Amino acid sequence: MKTLPTVRPEAPEAPDAAGAPLRPWELVGTIVLFLCWFWLRRGSVYNHPWDSDETQHLHVVWGWTQGLIPYRDFFDNHTPLFHILFAPIFSILGERPDVVELGRWCMVALDALVVWCTYRIGAQVFSRRTGIVAALLCAFYPNEYFKSGEFRTDVLWTVLWMATLVLLTKPRLTRGHRFLAGLTFGATFATSQKTVLLALVLLVASVLTCLLIRASRRRPATPPGTVPSPAEAFTLSFWLGLMLIPGVLLASFYLEGAWSQMVYCVIRHNLVTAPGAEPPLSWSDLRNLRFWLIIPAAVAGWMILNRSTKRDRAGRQVWLLAVGGSYCTLLLGLWTVVSAQDYLPYYPVASTGAAAGLFWLGRRIVRRLPQHPWVPLLLLAIVLGIEIGWLVKNMHFSDHRNRFRVEQIREVLALTRPDEPVLDAKGGSVYRPRAIPYVMETLTRLRMREGLLENDVTGRLIAHRTTVAINLSWFPRATQNFVDRNYLYVGLVHVAGKQIQPDANGTIRFTVEIPNRYVFVDPSGLVSGRLDGGRANDRFEVEAGDHSFQPGRPLTGPCYILVESAFNAGFMPFNKELQALEPLRKAVN
Repeated sequence: MKTLPTVRPEAPEAPDAAGAPLRPWELVGTIVLFLCWFWLRRGSVYNHPWDSDETQHLHVVWGWTQGLIPYRDFFDNHTPLFHILFAPIFSILGERPDVVELGRWCMVALDALVVWCTYRIGAQVFSRRTGIVAALLCAFYPNEYFKSGEFRTDVLWTVLWMATLVLLTKPRLTRGHRFLAGLTFGATFATSQKTVLLALVLLVASVLTCLLIRASRRRPATPPGTVPSPAEAFTLSFWLGLMLIPGVLLASFYLEGAWSQMVYCVIRHNLVTAPGAEPPLSWSDLRNLRFWLIIPAAVAGWMILNRSTKRDRAGRQVWLLAVGGSYCTLLLGLWTVVSAQDYLPYYPVASTGAAAGLFWLGRRIVRRLPQHPWVPLLLLAIVLGIEIGWLVKNMHFSDHRNRFRVEQIREVLALTRPDEPVLDAKGGSVYRPRAIPYVMETLTRLRMREGLLENDVTGRLIAHRTTVAINLSWFPRATQNFVDRNYLYVGLVHVAGKQIQPDANGTIRFTVEIPNRYVFVDPSGLVSGRLDGGRANDRFEVEAGDHSFQPGRPLTGPCYILVESAFNAGFMPFNKELQALEPLRKAVN
């Protein structure tokens, strides 16, 4: 006689049953914690140190407001959707030295969407309480908190990724849900080319889920019933939505004559093939515990499929765990340059898995210690307390570097016209064109070091008659030496000019490499005289080369040749207001 397969019943889930109403104290506690999160965010907007990527992205947004086309008219190695969406907001704000802080408030709103999506995924895949705990774990996790508070494409990239996961993990996937999931994932591609990694994550997670489901069906003890999963969502509707936004943008750049430049900037420039580049999978990557998370994710998925009687949820739970488990494996295994912001799409999914694990552990504790039902709550409080304590410990409640950047932008705006180029590594001046085509970030410097890009910075400074330079630490040593010879550090910026000394006969001999209009100044003010034996004057058009200057009066101290625009704006080495900024400059540099 054939025996029926034994089905192991699932353990009760009373404390976090899906759809169970929240107790008043749970609701109040959640609201209080999120209000604390917002209060901390308010401080971070103004005090968290500026990242050079933030002004770089703001500079690209500014380019859009000026009617410029990225890739064709100026360099950018990111896909364009983020900058397009923020251009209208940026144009309303006008030229503001504190623009980074205003941009960060926009990121606070986007990160709130990330937290909300984390809750939605946790609620519809596990339970409402799991979703709430996942959202709290994500919101207060320091690495996620700090990077998602910066003005960068990765924040919108994460929002769109999470919106895609919200749609793909819905209990009943309709054709409309599939289309919208494809649409948001296409927008993710239009926001960052790193979405290639996310596509591989979806592929690996779907294949792993299908394999686990198929293997579980062969076990006689597996609970009966079909196991639907998001792996079945990638139908024609999804692909139609996926192609819509990238297709429109690609066609637009093609019609604007920027196709070849876009291909180089977005794809070829980011493919680092230099001999000095670190291989994608190194020994340090293999020692990173996150690289191996796919193994416990697969084990947890196997346990869910073999024990859960909620077959409609099991497939989604396994798929979500596979997404979180495979992300770091693929990132560390395939990416050559891994940065902190590359983990932003991972943290919300990992938080959801961690929340589900905490509730699973809590149920086991309650079974073994039924007389202590408060232990799971204590466990959760400890985890959140550690997170919040770690977060507060790493926060900046005041930072002179931010004041330095605000004042530096203010000085650049005072010294230059809107169309006047500035020697700027990554767009730190925000509102002025760069004197060089490339952004001096990691990949560009690597290419220059390996001889794949020509270092023609000095030639461009001469050709553009560039009078202002900032943020020189990113440039090669040869460029920094050129600036030291031809620019003065006045206030918080470098302006074209140099200190000069008269000879025994009172004649000043000097060399100029940046052609422009110059004046001569000493502590008493403007010094008139004769340049190269010409007519007496106090302002001169000076070409590149060797020159001599005969002062029309005795000098009262150190003498400087200074670009005329700096003199007109009051930027002289003897300006006491600018000298008062010297401690700030030394503190930053």
